[in-house]
Amino acid sequence: MKPPDEDNLLLNKLSRCASASTAKDFSEASFCCGMTQRKDVFLMRIFSTKQLVTMALMLAMEVVLTRFLSINTPMIRIGFGFLPIAVVAVMYGPIRAALVGALADFIGANMFGTGAYFPGFTLTGFLIGATYGVFMYKRPSKMFNIVASVLIVTIAWQLALDTLWVHIITGTPYVALLPWRIARTVAMIPVQIFSIKAIFHVLEKNPSLRG
Repeated sequence: MKPPDEDNLLLNKLSRCASASTAKDFSEASFCCGMTQRKDVFLMRIFSTKQLVTMALMLAMEVVLTRFLSINTPMIRIGFGFLPIAVVAVMYGPIRAALVGALADFIGANMFGTGAYFPGFTLTGFLIGATYGVFMYKRPSKMFNIVASVLIVTIAWQLALDTLWVHIITGTPYVALLPWRIARTVAMIPVQIFSIKAIFHVLEKNPSLRG
């Protein structure tokens, strides 16, 4: 008979893999547990615990700022949802910022959206995060970097590309959508520039906050 401690150890190992309950034999259960552990190790190699926590927090903040603390109409949205994405971009770079931007739109649209989910806006969120990261990750907080990233984000992605998505969804002529959206873009460019500049300044003064 096995000592009680060995039995308890075996039971604990098997309980860590819930999917093993449907495995045909013990070798399949071991394979299942091994694959789960490999996925966890792979994830931790890509993202540190600090990065995962920070990215999750910024993602939640983006959803709240965009879905609940913004001015939303069928044609335009005015808010500060760009700030958490910019923080991730400055701290962790374009890839992580792009992931947060895309996931924030996907989660926000599916959980709190007022209409059907449209993947084009998720692509826009990905591109916004990537753009901020390319211009601001591991770079000095010079106005050129900030202004260049904001102009690309507001004009290329939020004005030109998002207007195309609204045209596809609503059927409204593209040109007819532009006046309100151009006005929104003109208003948001200085807001984004000075808001991101302030964040950049805080992160530069506290290097421990950065990646």
